[in-house]
Amino acid sequence: MDSRICLSGLVALGIILLVGCKNDDFTFSTDNEALQNSYNEYNNNKSLDAAAGFATLSMQYIINQPEAKDRKMVLEAALMASKEQQLQSAAINFLTILIKDYPRDKNTPDRIFELATLLKELNKEAAGNTLLLSYINQNKNSKNKKEVDTLLGDHAGKTVSDYLLETGERIFINPDPIGINRAAAQSYVDACEAFAIANPDNVSAPDYLYRAADVSKTLKTHSKTLTLYDWIIQRYPEYEKAPEVLFLKGFILQNDLINNEAARKAYGDFLNKYPNHPMAESASFLLENIDKTDDEILKMLEEKSKKEVQ
Repeated sequence: MDSRICLSGLVALGIILLVGCKNDDFTFSTDNEALQNSYNEYNNNKSLDAAAGFATLSMQYIINQPEAKDRKMVLEAALMASKEQQLQSAAINFLTILIKDYPRDKNTPDRIFELATLLKELNKEAAGNTLLLSYINQNKNSKNKKEVDTLLGDHAGKTVSDYLLETGERIFINPDPIGINRAAAQSYVDACEAFAIANPDNVSAPDYLYRAADVSKTLKTHSKTLTLYDWIIQRYPEYEKAPEVLFLKGFILQNDLINNEAARKAYGDFLNKYPNHPMAESASFLLENIDKTDDEILKMLEEKSKKEVQ
């Protein structure tokens, strides 16, 4: 579907874009002159190319400057420009970050509803429905209730947990040679992410992220798996499976992505945080032998075994 799908229907649904925020209000405190100039260029001519350029620079900025004091302002400005020029994919990205990083912002409920609607337009049904069910559960008296029920269709009135259970069960219907239905599996990953985005304080949030990572690992979408692992590590350090997640991150980096430098850091972080964990011995072994080939490791183990027998 074209990323410039018309968003006018969203206005009819009563979505609040950015209450009380005008384009000429954005003066960033960052010393990134290129970013400010890019925004000024867009604000002056309102062209698609200028909006796309500003969105790209904004994403680079918030990734490279996670602690910047004007980070939220940059996100909001980029979101507004993306929506004005109907850059749907960019709008989804900025909305997602705003919801995840500022869950208690006054605009978060409206942003969850907006994100759900955009995802539904892109036929991301599982993620969209999960967000809508979460939204209406948290905002039972919402003015958007009729619109939510219409968008949910047969799923209206379900609990989020029941919907996620149904979505997960579809993974094993009409499986392909690897034993799962790839499309259904990807939908489940999306739905679990959506749950954590809309319900970050829910006790089940890290568990759904872990399940999503497990499915993603089966799909061999390693970049997604690592993103989900980092989400757990950073946001839910007390989660019971957080040590396992950090170990698995190192294992994937070493064995699937062949990135020994990043794997070395992951194993080192694991040993620093969890020196007495049952997996610490394995992490230490992998770290010590990270640059050896499989044949070299096998030979070393054989020699060690011989010595132990003697």
